Amino acid sequence: MQNLLLKLFVCFSLSLYAQVDKKTIEAETLKYFGYVETNNSEGVINYMHPKVFETFPKEQMKAGMDKMLDSKEMKIKFLSSKINNITDILEHDNSSYVNIDYTNTMKMIFISEKEKPVEDQKVFMDFMKQTMKSQFGEENVTLDAEHLALIITVNSNLYAVYNVSFEGWKFVGNDDAMTSVINTIIPEKVRAAFNKKQK
Repeated sequence: MQNLLLKLFVCFSLSLYAQVDKKTIEAETLKYFGYVETNNSEGVINYMHPKVFETFPKEQMKAGMDKMLDSKEMKIKFLSSKINNITDILEHDNSSYVNIDYTNTMKMIFISEKEKPVEDQKVFMDFMKQTMKSQFGEENVTLDAEHLALIITVNSNLYAVYNVSFEGWKFVGNDDAMTSVINTIIPEKVRAAFNKKQK
């Protein structure tokens, strides 16, 4: 009887620990999203996994982000971000890993078109709308003709990693453009385990 009670207690404790940990990851992810939505490049960069900067130097990345945010051609406003799923934590070689599915909605404003004739604006916006629909799906792109903008909903995925060598959880986007970087950060066994669970 005592052994059964001990086992139940251990299982309950582990379950509670996992829930607390997931809450921590969720809070950190939302904080990271907050930096993205407020165009805080310093905050975003501080949440990136350190190995990212072995490929893209931190100063170069920050300069690129700031330049994009200060563009006279186009402005991107992140309207909202929503976490859809956080996997269970996987432990591997003294690091913890989770995979996060999320959705964000952004507004892409084409500043460069404002001084052009209305007909030219319409042609350009129709072209961009079709281009974005082919990339993100018809149901995920809405035209805001009055403000020369497109509202786009994007379903995305990222990894969060915890290691004692750096403070807190760090993130790396899981997309094709980052494949070579991801392969140096997320071990193949961990990637395979997450892929298996997603199927």
